Amino acid sequence: MELEGKCERRLGALQEQEAIAKAYPRQVRHSTRFRRLVKAYNEERRKRLMKMAKFIHFLPPVHDLIIKLPDFTIDNSCWIHSADSMAGRRVA
Repeated sequence: MELEGKCERRLGALQEQEAIAKAYPRQVRHSTRFRRLVKAYNEERRKRLMKMAKFIHFLPPVHDLIIKLPDFTIDNSCWIHSADSMAGRRVA
């Protein structure tokens, strides 16, 4: 009986971790910090391309990159560890 209780508690903990992991990519995608990082990356990329264009006398169309973070799947379960770290939980 004690083993069943331990298994149920561990299963509950895993389900909680999965819920946190599923929410984490969405939280990052919608965060101000992530948006600022994407904007800064695109600005730096544009500057570097402009410098390069001076040497080759040609500037191709420069479009901002759209950076997408994938949703959680069990295959990319490293999100569980990231979500736990972000939530201040110890990862086993």
